[in-house]
Amino acid sequence: MMNKISIAALLLALCPLLLTGCPDRSAPAMHEGLTSFKVSVTSESGSKKERLNTNGDFDLTVTVKALDETGELMKDYDGVVRFKMKPGLFSERCEGDLHLDDDPGSVEVEMKDGQLKDQKLSVVRSWGDAVVWVEDTETLVTGVSQTVYLKLPTLAGVQRPAHSRAVIESSYADLCVAYEQLDLAPPPDNSPWQYNSVYLSKAPLVVTHSQIGGFFVTDLNEPEFGNIYVYTRGIPRLKRGDRLLYLSGSITEFYGLTELSFPAYAVDCHNYTMPEPRLLNTYLLDCAQEMEKYEGGLVRMENISPSATIDEESYLNYAQWPAYAPDGAMITLSTEAAMPGFDPRLPEAQKQTFKSITGILRQHYSANPEWILVPRDACDIECDFEIEGYKCERPADCDAAQPATDCE
Repeated sequence: MMNKISIAALLLALCPLLLTGCPDRSAPAMHEGLTSFKVSVTSESGSKKERLNTNGDFDLTVTVKALDETGELMKDYDGVVRFKMKPGLFSERCEGDLHLDDDPGSVEVEMKDGQLKDQKLSVVRSWGDAVVWVEDTETLVTGVSQTVYLKLPTLAGVQRPAHSRAVIESSYADLCVAYEQLDLAPPPDNSPWQYNSVYLSKAPLVVTHSQIGGFFVTDLNEPEFGNIYVYTRGIPRLKRGDRLLYLSGSITEFYGLTELSFPAYAVDCHNYTMPEPRLLNTYLLDCAQEMEKYEGGLVRMENISPSATIDEESYLNYAQWPAYAPDGAMITLSTEAAMPGFDPRLPEAQKQTFKSITGILRQHYSANPEWILVPRDACDIECDFEIEGYKCERPADCDAAQPATDCE
């Protein structure tokens, strides 16, 4: 009679023939050939304590080695590798533009004899803790460099369009003049960080307005491009003057307005100093590149009146109407929340002049004009007139002393 051990051995021997579900106890076959890349940034890469002093655009050099299954240099490897910067984009190789349409921001380089030594690459839009990613274009075998420590992202860095270096380094104060004088086409006005995630923490980020659906925040250290709309898809529990400890999310564009979506944030303290609104005039409103500097921030216009031509559909659907100033500057206003009862279509209303209107600057490509001034409440309106159905005056409590801040 067979003992238990013999029976078990027999069943194990017959298992491959009788049962397809039996485990395969044989050793797995070792992959031969290319298994990874060793990627080394050979130019300066900084450290957490001493980050590289760049503005998101810089040049670096990289050495790449193809490794076989033993981890040794694969000398017979000849192939094309694709470089990516995370976060960031490669703009070009020094010897020519290799920007790929199917994978924007990456470049492809041919490798010979398993090595690529001190390959020079130009980087744009890179901030924070970055790495160089390399992959074989056929097998998708990859490798990642050590961390390159760059300046941490800022709100202005996220908002500023991708202006050419010639424009940035020029002495022209007006961006429209700079592009005209240099005979260059201006870049798109969308954020160069569109579809990227950012984490902001090293600045006084102050809430300037909170509403159903989101809030607006300003970096007090950045007078230009230092504002953004944070889309929360709900009612944020925030008030004006709240200073944020950090803010993160994905950069998107909504018909011209740069937004930060799917946000995470925390309030550090309350009743912090609010930014001064930027006074708008024809000089600014005639140059979209200049207006982009203040999108999402507090702005003001003075001595403005309703236009005699108001699009009925725009007014009824979106409560928007055009207004003009004595110098000819025109802007779209959205005053439903701040001025309930005021109808700019009335002939009597179109004869009135507002001493000033302060509010948030928004942009929407379908509006005419596309720049929209949205006063937050009645305290943003300075006027003194009364017409049928509406008395325009600034509430007395607008000038009351504000609560003391608990921010250090």
